[in-house]
Amino acid sequence: MQPIREAKQQEYVKPTRESLYRRQKEILETFLSHGAISEAQFQQSLRDLTLKMGM
Repeated sequence: MQPIREAKQQEYVKPTRESLYRRQKEILETFLSHGAISEAQFQQSLRDLTLKMGM
C-alpha cells in the first residue's frame, strides 16, 4: 500500500475588483460570441457592470 498523500492547502487570495471586472466582462463577451445575448444587451450589461464596479 502506498501512503496517503495529504492535499496541499492553498492559501486563499481575495480577488481584486479589477480581476472580478475582467472575469465578468469575459463572460459577457462569451455570451455575445455564442449568440446568447445581442450586441445591445452586451453594451447595456457592460455599461451597468462598469458603473456598479466603479471602473
